[in-house]
Amino acid sequence: MNSFTYVSGLRDVTLKTAKEKEIPLQKFTVAQGYYYTATDKNPKPGEFTQLVEGVLVNQGYLINFTLLTNDAASPTAKAMIAALGLSGRRASCASFFTELKGIKDAGGNPW
Repeated sequence: MNSFTYVSGLRDVTLKTAKEKEIPLQKFTVAQGYYYTATDKNPKPGEFTQLVEGVLVNQGYLINFTLLTNDAASPTAKAMIAALGLSGRRASCASFFTELKGIKDAGGNPW
């Protein structure tokens, strides 16, 4: 199964509980993979209202990720998506987490 097929299936399941009637898939420009953003149509008090979910293929591994947030357009969420999107050129997971630490040290919160 390729990343497009896998993330399309995830998106189709998410559509059942999303405010959005259509959810376009976004393609990473560096990494091989796709992601999408959706808003929960009935969030419970204290729960996150949005998610960013996607799939990357890196060094033969299919990597599924989910970012829960209340603002997928926030600088922190965008930085996390950007870091994931650059993971295709990473030599190791250690360097990926070093980049996330850099985001945190610059005043952002990558988590």
